[in-house]
Amino acid sequence: MENNPMFDFKAFQTFFAWNNSLIIIFLALFYGGLLVVTNIKSRMLITTKVSKAQKLMTIQAVCICGEMCAAPLLHIFMLFWKFPVIIEILAHFSWICLHGDTPVIYFILNKTLRNSVTQMVSSTLKFPKNYIKNYFAKKFASSVVP
Repeated sequence: MENNPMFDFKAFQTFFAWNNSLIIIFLALFYGGLLVVTNIKSRMLITTKVSKAQKLMTIQAVCICGEMCAAPLLHIFMLFWKFPVIIEILAHFSWICLHGDTPVIYFILNKTLRNSVTQMVSSTLKFPKNYIKNYFAKKFASSVVP
């Protein structure tokens, strides 16, 4: 794109930098506010013990939001400074993962979701085996003379 004379790379660079900067700023503001509200609400409760579900949800949020912060940050830096190719590959890979690995993170960290998906997939995969097994049992049973 940089070699195209009709493409205004400077304007694109400015827009992209503003876009990614706003993503990082709003993530920090929203999740910072969420932490403040969570802290205030937890102090209002009688028990100060953090449940297993709260820990798991926090880990999920940190994984997903950390990724949402790292990808734009790397791309902002790449707009202004030259990095080794491996860093550029990691930045692009992180941008791709940002849009596709959220369900994988939930699947890995959420036991209820993992059990439900495993049960659904296993029941789906058993259907053809049972169908074939019943089909051949009926076919051979009708051909055998008692």
